[in-house]
This record gives sequence, C-alpha cells and structure tokens, in this order.
Amino acid sequence: MNQTVTVPSREGRDLKTPERVLRPRVDLVERESEWILIADLPGVDAGAISIRTERGKLIVSAERRPLPQPPEGGRWLVRERPVGRYEATFELGEEIDAAAISAQARNGVLELRLPKTEAVQPHKIEVRAS
Repeated sequence: MNQTVTVPSREGRDLKTPERVLRPRVDLVERESEWILIADLPGVDAGAISIRTERGKLIVSAERRPLPQPPEGGRWLVRERPVGRYEATFELGEEIDAAAISAQARNGVLELRLPKTEAVQPHKIEVRAS
C-alpha cells in the first residue's frame, strides 16, 4: 500500500523549547475519495486547535492549559492529566487536495478529512458496443 499521509513517530522533544511536546494519538483511514485522520486531543477546546498546511506538510497544534486552582475548597493531591502543547506534523503527498481539507472537533477528538485529488480517484470507464 502506498501511504500518502505519513504519521510521525511518537518520540521526541521540541528542540526550540525545553518543554516536552505532547503527540496526539491518531488513527488514519483511507477511503476511495479521501483519507480521514482522527486525533485525540483530550481536554482541548476547538478554539485552541490550529491546523495549517505548509510546504507539503499538515501541521496540527493545540494547547491544553491546566486548571489554575483546584475546585473551591479543595487542594491538589494528584495531578496526572497532561497539560501543555500538542503538536504533530504529517507529510502530505501530491494526491491530497490541500485546499479542500476540512476539520471538526468534538469531545476532545479532532477529525480531519483530506480529499484526494481528482487525478488519483478511481474512475469507471464505460465500454460501449460498436
């Protein structure tokens, strides 16, 4: 199978900053006319997600901020939920129509639809009797 969307490794740190960059867990589905990329971004509001394409890459970033204070009258005993910056970069092949990519976020799940260009979509050729 020739995969047109390359999913990055989960390892690594952002070399520009000392903080650890969180990598969202992703699923990738191929359909006849599109790829669907599903990314888990728990605790991230849709307004805190940034998606852009640049030089053949799809860049997804988001910020999950910690609660500044524990709920009223309480104190933190354990804080295990990840906070910080999510970031993932995906290589896009020429078969993807980057201008037509769409995104939807709901309940901490981001769904990107990456349509295939017309040139790579299957076309049925009708055979006529002569």
